[in-house]
Amino acid sequence: MKNNKFDIKIILNCYSALFLLLLLLCSVALADSTSPRHHVWNKMPIKVVLPVGTEKRIEFPAPVSDLKIPAQIGEPASRVQLTPDGRLYWLATIPWESVRVIAQTADGYVYLLDVQASEEAGEANPLIIEHASNPSLHTPLELSPPEGYDYVDLVRFAAQHMHGPQRLIKPLPGLTRTAIKKKRIDHLIRGDQLSVTQLAQWRSARPELYVTAVAVTNKMRYPVPLSPLTLRSNEIGAWSFAASHHPAVNPIGQTGDTSVWYLVSKKPFQQIIGALDKGAESALSESPEDPDHE
Repeated sequence: MKNNKFDIKIILNCYSALFLLLLLLCSVALADSTSPRHHVWNKMPIKVVLPVGTEKRIEFPAPVSDLKIPAQIGEPASRVQLTPDGRLYWLATIPWESVRVIAQTADGYVYLLDVQASEEAGEANPLIIEHASNPSLHTPLELSPPEGYDYVDLVRFAAQHMHGPQRLIKPLPGLTRTAIKKKRIDHLIRGDQLSVTQLAQWRSARPELYVTAVAVTNKMRYPVPLSPLTLRSNEIGAWSFAASHHPAVNPIGQTGDTSVWYLVSKKPFQQIIGALDKGAESALSESPEDPDHE
């Protein structure tokens, strides 16, 4: 009788150990399926395999403002949700072969994704895209102020205020909003293709910089690219950094005919615009009224 009890106790202990082992394996498998995968951006397209029927989260180093997705993998083939803080939630409903997707941030940087959907090879783990130290962003202007917030921090903050829900905006200590009237601005952009309206401005103390959001609206019946080379500058307040929310604006009257420029400067926006206006008036006053005048 004692032997039977001893055997039962051994069997129960074995079952308990087996149960704990199975529980541990399940926990490891669950953790492996939900733990994020980190990818260091090396300027080569990132391969992404979406699991059909399971939503995948993709995070970028900076908020993505524009996502170019081929029409064949749009709805109803997939559902895409883009949040202002840089997260992309992607649910594929059917499998498809690899296609190129272009993600552009508010400061104009571009990431390339080769996206595929599969019922067998897909991975549900969140994908975290990261930069190595000192990332090189695509901009024709200098990037790193001597201390405090950098230009990307300021542009990201302004972009979230312009396009993101208030609850998702991350405050930047020391960055304050300055008074600025919403009015039309002349002489900021070369040519007569775009109308410009100043929207909002913030100031950082360390270093002393200003970031200004201005709306640009296309007046033409064809798309107009938003190039920083079209911005006018002057000797007292050259733009330290410039980024457009979209690479171009659509023809007038169409969705997307308006976008936003984010301009970082060492002088207040109004002071720079005043100098530009004076420069334009001076140029006009120096122009001869008679085209044949020598």
